[in-house]
Amino acid sequence: HTLINAFEAYQKFYMIGGNAGWANINGLIRQSIEGVKLYDERHWRSPRVDVWGISDLDLFKESDDILRAVARDQPFFAYVQTSGNHRPFTIPASNDSFVVKDLSLEQVQAAGSRSVEQYNAVRLLDYNIGRLMEIAKAGGYHDNTIFVFFGDHNTRISQIPHMAPAFEQLGLESNNVPLLIYAPGRLQPKVIEEAVGLSDLLPTVAGMAGIPFLNGAMGRDIQQPVPEGERMVPLVLSEGTFPVIVGVTKDFLLQMQHDGSSPTLHDLASQTPREDVAQQHPEEFQRLQALTLGLHESARLMLYRNVRER
Repeated sequence: HTLINAFEAYQKFYMIGGNAGWANINGLIRQSIEGVKLYDERHWRSPRVDVWGISDLDLFKESDDILRAVARDQPFFAYVQTSGNHRPFTIPASNDSFVVKDLSLEQVQAAGSRSVEQYNAVRLLDYNIGRLMEIAKAGGYHDNTIFVFFGDHNTRISQIPHMAPAFEQLGLESNNVPLLIYAPGRLQPKVIEEAVGLSDLLPTVAGMAGIPFLNGAMGRDIQQPVPEGERMVPLVLSEGTFPVIVGVTKDFLLQMQHDGSSPTLHDLASQTPREDVAQQHPEEFQRLQALTLGLHESARLMLYRNVRER
C-alpha cells in the first residue's frame, strides 16, 4: 500500500526512459498504484543513448507532451525517473546547449567525483533540471506544481573530503542523498536540519497538497513536530541474514545487531566517529536503542500488515 493512492482525484503517471522490466518496476508500480499509466522505452520517439534508454532531457520533453495533454482542471501525480548521473555517465550528442568541462581527474576527485565522466554527468543532470523548470513554465503547470527531487542512493565514491568523517567511517555515505522540494508559489525557502528519510517523502507531499491520508507505512510529514521530540531515521546498514540496523538523528548514530544486541552510540560530528560515546550520553543511548529496534520490528511487520486492500 502506497500513499500515492491517497491522491484519489489525481491522474497518476510513472515515466522511465528505459525498460520498466528492470528490477520488476513494471510489476511493482502496477500492483501498488491504482489506475497508474506507466510509460517506458516502448512509448518514446527519442533514440536510446545507452542501457538506461533515452536521455533525461528527452524524457523531460516527452513527458511534458503527456502532461500538457492533461486537462487544466485535472490534478496529476507524475513520477519521472532519471538515470543520466548513473554509470556509464553518457553525455548524449543532443543535449541543447550543455557544454562538457574538461578538467583533470585530480580536480574532480578533490571535489568528490569518481571520474571526469561522472562529474560532467552530474553537471548535466543539474542543467536538465533547469531545463525542466523552463519546460514546465512553458507547459503552464509550473506555478501550481510541487516538484520533488531525490536520489535512491549516493554515488558510493571512495573519498568524500567535503563531508564529515562519520559518513565514510560509519558507512553512511551511500544513504546520504539529495531531497529538495520546490514549489515557489506555496513554499518559502527553508532548510530542514533534523534527520529525515525518503520514507518521509510521500507523507510530506500529501500534507503540502492538503491530501488527507492514513499512513500504514514508515515516514511522517516533516512539516509537523514529532512526539518523541527529535526525529530519527531507521536504516539497515548491513544487509543479509543478520543485518546491522541503525537509528540516525541530526547528531548521533545508534548501531546494533538486528536482535538488539551489541548497541553502540556514535557522534556524527566527531573526528573519531567510530568511538562509542554511549557512556557520555546515556539518555540518548537509551532513547535511540528503543526507537531503533522498535522501528526495525515495525518495518518487518508492515510486510504483512501494510498490504493494499482489494
